[in-house]
Amino acid sequence: ARSGRCAAGFRPPEWRYLSTLRSVVFVFVLAILVSACTTTMTGRRQLTPISEDKMDAMGIATFASLKQQGTLSKDPGVNEYIVCIRALLEVVPTEYGPDDGRWEVLVFDDTSPNAFALPSGKIGVHSGMLEVATTPGQRAAVIGRYRFRP
Repeated sequence: ARSGRCAAGFRPPEWRYLSTLRSVVFVFVLAILVSACTTTMTGRRQLTPISEDKMDAMGIATFASLKQQGTLSKDPGVNEYIVCIRALLEVVPTEYGPDDGRWEVLVFDDTSPNAFALPSGKIGVHSGMLEVATTPGQRAAVIGRYRFRP
């Protein structure tokens, strides 16, 4: 029976190189993963292959595009309520909020019960969400969930 090894434990050269190549690739991938990890405000570590500055720029550009394409709510009661929420967000410590400290919370006229958050303190709420989340606590939970998820 043949065991795949030559006399005295000698392995053919291609296996030795393949093993070395695997080790090099493993160390390289591990180094990339470790260098791209950051710690969130909840203390969890996460992979962040894109810099925070680039993420912020992408969030600002995307939100500007959404504002141009979507229809913003003109309801004065809803907009007054959103101003109050924005004021509450101002007390969030700066290390957990946008770099410039400015939050932007807007309500889009859309009947779907949805909300979203983008980097750089941009939060969008669909008017349909305000019909589902009817109390201030429910609405705060929705906005807080989208803004502060790890």
